[in-house]
Amino acid sequence: MTIEPHYIHQQHYTHFGRLNDLIYKLPILYSGLFGGLWYFAFSQKDANPWVAALVLFFCSILSFIFKKITGRLGRAMSGYIDNINKMDGEFAVTLKNNDGKNEWSTINWINFALTISGLGSIVFIIIVLFPQIQQIVEIYLCHEK
Repeated sequence: MTIEPHYIHQQHYTHFGRLNDLIYKLPILYSGLFGGLWYFAFSQKDANPWVAALVLFFCSILSFIFKKITGRLGRAMSGYIDNINKMDGEFAVTLKNNDGKNEWSTINWINFALTISGLGSIVFIIIVLFPQIQQIVEIYLCHEK
């Protein structure tokens, strides 16, 4: 049994479309998840600093796990794009500049935001567990004005 190339081409387009749809939903999912967890952590900051720190630690772990998952999704999409472009021949669409370099993709921006989120969670753990640091920062910022 032989599978026709146009059928493979059609399937690649379908899979790519579904992955692309998922990529544009990820920032909303991540924002909602981290926003809710951070809100809970900071609502517990004064009453239960260890609970807040634990939730923030969980956020930092999730950030780096999601970064890995999103990167893998990006690599899968790159494979589909390459295969689709080979089959499209002269009608291939590319996101590369004239010099051949890729600009930052949506995946790169999502991973950048996840890195900032993970690092921010770690910084906030320190601030929650050591309130003296927060006081020093506030004093410094007040003197800057």
